[in-house]
Amino acid sequence: MVKSWSEGSAPPNFKVIHVNPEYECYIDHSTTIIGKIELGRFTYISNNGFLFGRSQIRIGSFCSIGPHFHCATHEQHPMQFAASYPMSQAIGVPLTRGDAKGLDPVGNVIDDYPVTIGNDVWIGEQVTLSAGITIGDGCVIGTKSLVTKDGIPYGIYGGTPAKLIRMRFPDQIVEQLLALKWWEWSLAKLRANAHFFEIDLTQFEGTLTDEIQEAPKAA
Repeated sequence: MVKSWSEGSAPPNFKVIHVNPEYECYIDHSTTIIGKIELGRFTYISNNGFLFGRSQIRIGSFCSIGPHFHCATHEQHPMQFAASYPMSQAIGVPLTRGDAKGLDPVGNVIDDYPVTIGNDVWIGEQVTLSAGITIGDGCVIGTKSLVTKDGIPYGIYGGTPAKLIRMRFPDQIVEQLLALKWWEWSLAKLRANAHFFEIDLTQFEGTLTDEIQEAPKAA
């Protein structure tokens, strides 16, 4: 059996972060993570990313996040005033608003804009996610996309702003995958069902549960 990342073969430029005593996730050393960030097991974030969670940023398990990923929950400047600039900090006079939408003058959150990324989400290079959105399980986000709205599970999105291009699988396969929640399986069950991850689901017409084996019982 191939040595798994969790058994010490993770690439040397990745920091290993323990999700719990059994599982890990992997963050490139050049990626910056600040604030309220929750990462699922086996997820990896590539180089030169920036995540700043004043509100919660939740990323599920088995996500593949490419280089230069950008996600911050409070960076949109207010546009309804004479200046969109952070005037209080610049001129030293207190104002009732902060330097970004949803923040007070000292940077406390007054309006939450959480970001949720589901499981098995693949995000390409140079993708930016806007605050307050949810990306469903199984989504794919194309390179250089600006995502400003929620993504439905197993949708493929691209563009600026990102739009739904097509679905990864037919509806009946999507429904079965969402019911299976394979990303919650134990490592033993994942290994027992390695064959499942080689089935071409774009051509599959059966019932997925018929392909699943239970994990062997511990001796």
